[in-house]
Amino acid sequence: MFPAVPRCRRTFGVFSHLLLAGSLMTLVGCNLPKAEAESTPQAAGQQAAANEPATVNVATAQAGDLGQTREYTGTTQPFRLVSLRSQVEGQLLDLAVTVGDAVTQGQVLAQVDASVLQASVAEAEAEVAARQAEVAQAQAEVSDIQTQVSTAKVELQQAQSDLKRAVSLSRRGNSSAAE
Repeated sequence: MFPAVPRCRRTFGVFSHLLLAGSLMTLVGCNLPKAEAESTPQAAGQQAAANEPATVNVATAQAGDLGQTREYTGTTQPFRLVSLRSQVEGQLLDLAVTVGDAVTQGQVLAQVDASVLQASVAEAEAEVAARQAEVAQAQAEVSDIQTQVSTAKVELQQAQSDLKRAVSLSRRGNSSAAE
């Protein structure tokens, strides 16, 4: 096959032929797409864009609305749980908060109809006035009784005095036995 050449030269010769063939194929392969690229208008635009620097849009970051709201589902625990009970009974007119609203100390949460409370107050005031009238009547009765007691004491003293005088006169014989 090969002429009688030393083995080292034969390997080098084969290697050099292969290297030369590979180089030619690479050069031919690189030139083919280039020739095809120049033949189509779309490829020509890509070739021109490949040679120029890339165009980029630049903007400064700003705070703004993303236009999309996100909803998250979860469970929360209150900071402090307070049980509320009304101190009075009545019809609820207005409820200023709903379940889950944050509230502050002293904030009005609801309004109860005051007419029921006012009627209760008027009833209690009438009861107090009636009791005061009863007290005044009892005091008048006590005053009358005290007057009667004083009159009875005076009458007792007068009767005792009359008795002493009658006994004294009877001992002296100055009065009749009937007196």
